[in-house]
Amino acid sequence: MKIILEQINGNEEEQIVVKYRQLRPELLYAVGESLIGKIEGDTNGTKESNRLFAICDKEIFVLKPSDILYIESVEGKTFMYCENRVYESAQKLKELEAMLKEDNFLRISRTVLANLNNVRSFFPVLAGQLGATMLNGEKLIITRRYMTNVQTALGLQKGTSK
Repeated sequence: MKIILEQINGNEEEQIVVKYRQLRPELLYAVGESLIGKIEGDTNGTKESNRLFAICDKEIFVLKPSDILYIESVEGKTFMYCENRVYESAQKLKELEAMLKEDNFLRISRTVLANLNNVRSFFPVLAGQLGATMLNGEKLIITRRYMTNVQTALGLQKGTSK
């Protein structure tokens, strides 16, 4: 794939054209990265570490981690759930988990990362599981495998001595 960024003179109309055989999240992600990188290079040279690119309705959006309620992997695709919209990401759940650890994202099941800053409340579920109600009212299940990590992050887990 080739991305060309060309500065034009003041008389020409600005335009962005993306030619593709099949529109894929990876393609839009690469275009977004290239454009944002160019803009940042022209302005101040700094790069925000946790800027996330996602797609919704064939448009690329730049999301702040604080806007994301949770991230879910379904059938090999990664989705970011915000208050009123769902976006698709080209990144894998494992990559996002490492990237967003400092933003208080935590794995709560094999397929879900939750933003603990956007949890309204927790509730008990059968078989020793715990549930989380997000700010938009959506309910997520924290599986037993990840329960200890969540309790530790919330300061509910007592320290164990070895």
